[in-house]
Amino acid sequence: MFNEARQLRIAELTDEVKRRSSQLVLSEETLRRAPSAQKENLLVRMSDLQDELRNMERQLHALLVEEIREELKETAAAKGRGIRPKVNERY
Repeated sequence: MFNEARQLRIAELTDEVKRRSSQLVLSEETLRRAPSAQKENLLVRMSDLQDELRNMERQLHALLVEEIREELKETAAAKGRGIRPKVNERY
């Protein structure tokens, strides 16, 4: 159950990181063309977007590390019992 929830959260975060990264690229392009008076506002929004993106990337990294550690524990336990570990079904 938790593994499925984690997989769903990983997928959601991955999609959101891609969206936010695209938004950041578009913001950078907009910044180049923006009048000087609007640049400060754009820079503030871009900074907020970078902070959100960094936070999501940290969350995603933590979930992936957790998943890898769990897989390593399962593999070690299976080897200890003389059982061949399952091939990861995601690939």
